[in-house]
Amino acid sequence: MEMYYDIFEVVVVTHDSMLVDAESYLRRYSTSDGKPLANGSYVVNWPDHIRIRRFDEHAEFYGPFKTPQEAQATLDWMYEVYRQFMLRFSVNDRYKKRADCINVSIESYERYQPSQSVGLPGPFAG
Repeated sequence: MEMYYDIFEVVVVTHDSMLVDAESYLRRYSTSDGKPLANGSYVVNWPDHIRIRRFDEHAEFYGPFKTPQEAQATLDWMYEVYRQFMLRFSVNDRYKKRADCINVSIESYERYQPSQSVGLPGPFAG
């Protein structure tokens, strides 16, 4: 099973409080509401601020799916939506920074324009 470390993972719940993770390790799990999950495959997601990925009350379980392949297809879709969102966010942020620079440049240009025209000497005078 493919997984996107730090964001999502596909797991298979085998029975109450036990699952098989993407690396084929048997692990204990718990949910935020304390209820066991139905047997099947799940996509697991953790909040960004969680650095140590445990299957505990911080993990969000999406499923159950009938097969790991169905969960993986959903994971791929979720990751693509997440990637597109992050890309759009970074592009918007980049354009905002560029627009801020342009505004500063225009303001600087207007601020430093001479208030009176400077006369050119001799043959260059208009």
